[in-house]
Amino acid sequence: MCSGIDLWIPPAHFAEAARADRAVEATVQGAEMLSELVRLGAARGALCVMLPATPAAGVEEALCAACERHGVDIADHRVPLRGAAGVIGSGIDPGAAVMAGLDPAAQVLALTGPVKSARLSDVSGAGRVPYGTGRVDTLAYEVALTTKGFTGAVVVDLREVPDQAQAAAGVLKRVGAA
Repeated sequence: MCSGIDLWIPPAHFAEAARADRAVEATVQGAEMLSELVRLGAARGALCVMLPATPAAGVEEALCAACERHGVDIADHRVPLRGAAGVIGSGIDPGAAVMAGLDPAAQVLALTGPVKSARLSDVSGAGRVPYGTGRVDTLAYEVALTTKGFTGAVVVDLREVPDQAQAAAGVLKRVGAA
């Protein structure tokens, strides 16, 4: 099921005045595409991006206006989480949080706004691994998402995971979807 769109533009592009217009335009086009997918029957998901802590002037205003115009949300996957409410909110990648030395469950519970997008990812000392096989406390993370009222579709994130087909089957079996 479609649960949104990943649009991994380097965060610095939103911060640098010379690149911000192009980054915003790509994000606006992503919002428009997601809106079309929702109209065609996809679940209402979020446009997943990673914004810098300090974007260039007018960037967040332009993104908010586009999201409101197209009826979509942005899930900002910055680490640590942004914690804001509105059309731009938080997306959580537990593997990225652990790599940054943070507790994903604590990050989720500390949010003041809703979780816009939740990923199932994990890491070990060697890098990304299938969800549930690394250092993420999956029970605490899943309880935190439930406690915060997250009801959206989760994204099985297999970026950089070897043997992705086998990893996907294992994660789906683990979470009871297979």
